[in-house]
Amino acid sequence: MDSLARPMRRAPAMRLLICTGLFDLTTTIGAARHAVRQSAWPRERVRTAGYAGGHMMYSVEASLRELSGDLRDFVKGTPGT
Repeated sequence: MDSLARPMRRAPAMRLLICTGLFDLTTTIGAARHAVRQSAWPRERVRTAGYAGGHMMYSVEASLRELSGDLRDFVKGTPGT
């Protein structure tokens, strides 16, 4: 996981958004949060987000709207995302 630390040091504008379903048994939000805690990634540039649903959380309409908004904000570089 720390293979991202070097590129993040070299690219100060690089940010990371990790999105998972809250009920995903394959790529769990707990594992994502643990990876962030154990990494050397700059915490202020990494965000995890969990959405109602499983591995394909976007198949839940409300989660799709929330995920879409979060992705738009992330791409725009809205502060806090």
